[in-house]
Amino acid sequence: MLGRNRHVKKGWWGFVPMLIAWLFVWMGPGRAQTARIAVKYITVDGVYLAAGKLDGLAVGDQLVVRKNNRFAALLEVQELARHSALCRIVEQKQQLAVGDIAILIQKAEKKQPSSDSTQVPETAPEKQTPGPQQEQASRKVSSVKRPTPKGNLTGSISVQSYYLDDRSEANLDFYQPSLRFSLRWQNLWGKGYQLQIRSRARYNQRDRAFGDRIPRTEWRNRLYLFTFGRTDPAVNFHFQVGRILLRQVSSVGYIDGLMVEQRTAGNWYLGLFGGTRPQWQSSRFQSSLQKVGLFVRGEQGSYRQLHWEGTLAVAGEYHGRTVSREFVALQNQLRGKGWQFYQSAELDINRQWRYQRTGQRLALSNLFLSLYTFISPAVRLSLSYDNRQNYWSYDTRTVEDSLFDDLFRRGMRANLYVRAPGRLLISASGGLRHRQGESQNTYTYGGSISRAGFLFNSLRLSAQASAFTGPMSDGLSWSAMLSRYDRSGQLIGIGFRNYRYTFSQTGFSRTNQTLIGQLQIHLAGNIFLFSTYEHGLNGDLKSRRLLVEAGYRF
Repeated sequence: MLGRNRHVKKGWWGFVPMLIAWLFVWMGPGRAQTARIAVKYITVDGVYLAAGKLDGLAVGDQLVVRKNNRFAALLEVQELARHSALCRIVEQKQQLAVGDIAILIQKAEKKQPSSDSTQVPETAPEKQTPGPQQEQASRKVSSVKRPTPKGNLTGSISVQSYYLDDRSEANLDFYQPSLRFSLRWQNLWGKGYQLQIRSRARYNQRDRAFGDRIPRTEWRNRLYLFTFGRTDPAVNFHFQVGRILLRQVSSVGYIDGLMVEQRTAGNWYLGLFGGTRPQWQSSRFQSSLQKVGLFVRGEQGSYRQLHWEGTLAVAGEYHGRTVSREFVALQNQLRGKGWQFYQSAELDINRQWRYQRTGQRLALSNLFLSLYTFISPAVRLSLSYDNRQNYWSYDTRTVEDSLFDDLFRRGMRANLYVRAPGRLLISASGGLRHRQGESQNTYTYGGSISRAGFLFNSLRLSAQASAFTGPMSDGLSWSAMLSRYDRSGQLIGIGFRNYRYTFSQTGFSRTNQTLIGQLQIHLAGNIFLFSTYEHGLNGDLKSRRLLVEAGYRF
C-alpha cells in the first residue's frame, strides 16, 4: 500500500452495467475473420501490430489506419514474428494510439516496383464511389475474407486504477478507479450499418471535501459516443442517430440527435442535422440547448494523384428562441503525393444580444491552417498557423465583459522529424504565440532524440527537452528514459524528469524532479496490463503516483 486511504471500498457497484457489457462482448458473436489488426505498441522504430507471419502478413504488405472514418496513417510491414509485425509509417495525418485498427489494403506480392525510390505510397480511399481502381485494389487483397452477416466487432474494455499518495503536510490523498469501454460493430447484417459506443465510468475519492463544489466522493461518468447509423460510401443515403460527433462539421461538437445526408451527384452530398447539446461538464443529456444545421460536402480527384475534400456548413445553437451561437464553417483538405494541406475557419454571425455584446455583425472566431509534407522518405515537416478567440454563447452571456477574454490570438508552429541511420529518430519544434494587448510574445521550443538498439537490440534510450518564455514566466523541462521492449509486447522502462519554472517579475523559481517507471505486459490472447509509477523527489510534487490498467481487446 502506497499510503493512507480510508475510502477505497465504496463506489464499485456503478461498474456492474459495464461488466455485463464486457460479458456480452466476450460471449457474443465471434469476430469476423477480416484483415483488421489492432495496433499493439508504438515505438521510435515504428508501429507494432497484433498479427504476424502466422496470421497471413508478409513483409511489404500495406495497411491503412482510419479514425472517425478519416485517414490516419499508411503503414508498411518491415519485420515479422509469428504473431507480431513491425511497420514503418509511410504517411501520417492523425496521431496513432494503442488499440487503433489497421486494415490490410495491399499485399506485397501485388505491388508494382517503382523506379523512383523517393516516391511516397498513396493512401487508401476514404469516401469514394467504387470504381475500377477500387475494384482492382479489392482483387489485390485476395486473402481478405468478406464480412460475415453478423458484422465486424472490434473494441476494448479496461479497468484502471489511479492513486496519489500526498506526502506533504496537507496529506491530500486521492484514489480514482475507472472503467473504459469502446466498441465498434461494423457492417451489421452485411449492409453497412454500424454501432459505435465509447464511454468511461470514473469514481473520485478524496480524504476530505473542498466546500460544496468538490465533494469527498463523486462519480464522473462520460458517454462520448452511442451512435447507430449507415455511412457506407457504396450507398447514396447516410444517417446517424444517437450521441453523435459529426465528422463532417467538427466544430459542431457532440449532439444527441440525428444526422442525414444524401448523395446528389458524383461525390457531392447534401446533409442536415439536429438535436440537443449534452452538458459539457458531465456529458449528461439535456434538452435546454438545441443544435441545428445543414451542410454540403464533396470530394474530387484521386488518392493516387491529387485529392480534395471540403465541407461548407451553416449551424446554430439555441436556448428556446434565444440565440446561443450561429456561425458558418468551412473545412478543406488537399492531399497529394507525400504532402497534405488542411484548413478550417469559422465565421460567427452575431445578432440579438450577441450583437449588443460584440458590436459586430460578423466575426472570424477561428482560422487554422496546416501543411504536412515528406521532404524525403526520412524527413517530415509540418507547419501550422491558428488564430482563435472566445465567442459569446448562452453559457457565457452573464459573464462581465472585463472577465470575458475575447482578445485576438495568433500562433504559429513548426515540427521537424528525421529518421537517421543507426536507428535514430530526431525531432525539433518551435512555436510563437501572440496575444493582443501584450508587448511580448510567448515562444516555445522542443526537441527529442531516440536510439533503438542502444547497447543491446532490445534496449532503447530516449531524451527530450522543451522550454517556453513568456510575459509572466519561463520554464524548462527535460527527461530521459531507458526501456527494454521485445516483439511479444513486453516493455519495462525507467526514467527521470526535471522541470523548472521562474516568474519573471519576482525571480521566484521552483524545481520539480521525478523518477518514472513503466511496465507493459501482453498476456494470453488480447489481454494487456499497463502500469506507470512516478516518485516526486522535491519541489511541488511531493507525492507518489501509481496508475495501473488491465484490459482486453476484442
